[in-house]
Amino acid sequence: MFRSSFKRNPNQLDEIAKNIKVLNQKGANNLHVNLYLKDQILFQLMSSKNFAEDGLQYNYGDFSIVHFFNNEKDMTHKTWNKFKNEKMNEKLFYFEKPKGVHIFIQNIKRGDKLFQEKINKAIDLYKEDILDDEIEVEYVDY
Repeated sequence: MFRSSFKRNPNQLDEIAKNIKVLNQKGANNLHVNLYLKDQILFQLMSSKNFAEDGLQYNYGDFSIVHFFNNEKDMTHKTWNKFKNEKMNEKLFYFEKPKGVHIFIQNIKRGDKLFQEKINKAIDLYKEDILDDEIEVEYVDY
């Protein structure tokens, strides 16, 4: 669909939730939003229905912030350590699939007025890893 880049500029960050809403209104079937640091995905945003078979409880129209880590994803080890914290795990749905890929999901209810704020907080989780590097955002419909 399209791709954009930004350097943690709050004005551009606020566009992610708006873009998701517009693309869904235009008929996106299974929209995925990928946030990249260089060539590695930091995290993804997608419909929660994609994780029903993994046991995620959700309602129609919910969206998920999907964090995943493995040993090959070497740019986000500091952030991964935060996710290993038990308090963090209590707030997130976790599963390992396939073996060695650790997935942490934050379900966001449809119409949540704080959706953009939750995206910004997810980006902030990576601040030790991303510093001032440029983040790329890719919007893809499957």
